[in-house]
Parts: sequence; C-alpha cells; structure tokens
Amino acid sequence: MIAYITGSIVKKDPDHIILDHNGMGYLIYMGERSMNYLPMNEKNTRIYTYMNVKEDAIDLYGFHDESDREFFQLLLSVTGVGPKSALAALGMYSASEIGYAIIGEDEKALKKIPGIGQKAAKQMILDLKSKIDTGALVENSLKGEESSLNQVGNESPDLTDAMLAMNSLGYSNADLMRALSRIEDKSDRSTQEWMTLILKNID
Repeated sequence: MIAYITGSIVKKDPDHIILDHNGMGYLIYMGERSMNYLPMNEKNTRIYTYMNVKEDAIDLYGFHDESDREFFQLLLSVTGVGPKSALAALGMYSASEIGYAIIGEDEKALKKIPGIGQKAAKQMILDLKSKIDTGALVENSLKGEESSLNQVGNESPDLTDAMLAMNSLGYSNADLMRALSRIEDKSDRSTQEWMTLILKNID
C-alpha cells in the first residue's frame, strides 16, 4: 500500500486531482473537502492515499490527512459501501460529522450522501455504531478538527460559550454536535440565541 505521495497538484477536477511527483502524474480520486485544504502548484504537498485494486484497474484515493483516510477505510467495512460512496461521504462531511450521525442514528443526514439510500444508511449505523470511539470523536471536535461545523465554532466565541454552557446543563457533546449539524444558517449569533436554536434541534 502507498501511504502517501508528496508532490505538486497541477490539476483539480470535480472528483480527482493530478499530482506531479518527480515528473510522473498521478490521478488521485479525492472529495471536495480534501481538495479545498490543498493548494495548487505548491511543492511538497502531501496526499495520504488508499490503493484500491480491482481486476481491471488500480485506483488511488486521496485525503488531506490520515484521520480521513482511516475513516474512509472504516466506511469500506460497511456492507454495500464501496470506495466511491465512502469518498462521497467524506467529500460532504468530516469524519467527526459522519461519526456523530452514526452514533445519533441520523439516517436523514446519511441519506444526503450521494449513493447512500435508506438501506445503506441503516447498514452504516448497524455496522459502525459500536466501532466508533466516542471519546476520540469528542476530543477531535473540541480540538477544532478541520470540518465545517468546527470551523464555525472556532470562528464564533459565542457558539463556543453556548456549547460549554449546555455541557454544564448536562447535554452531551454528541447531542450538541448532532443538533448543530441540523442548523443550516450558521451566521453569527449571541450566546443565548445559539442556545435557543440548538435546543430546538435537539431530539
């Protein structure tokens, strides 16, 4: 297995990049989230990779960090989920967001992933709920993992204060992150407004 390739990204397409490494161009399938973190034409860009070997092809899938690659491999262990669906999941959500959706049995969020219907969403929950380390998931979130939800939290002290206040009231991080994932408009608000909005989205 190729753990990573270092080079310069010379082209980005909707579902893949071309990475130049010592004059050789590697076509690497990649989700939108990972692409957004990686610069064009910058030397020594490291892409963490997963090699998928089939009878008629050898495909490389790329990620901006190791945690996404590890979660990609975890998704591949789900019955009926292949590399393209797993990559689509990580193109739409961060690993933490998918993890919270699985722990919270949020089929609605999982069904938004291209290629994932109700049956596959149920299977993801069934196969992975017991395998996800909730403690690590919360720790990654609180450390500010690169995800759309956590970027909002890092940029908004009022949201952070609201989350901490609701923690003190007994709400778990899993409940709070799941509720936050359901809020489409994440423009800045006061601490009290955030708390009210999050409460409306908690089961």
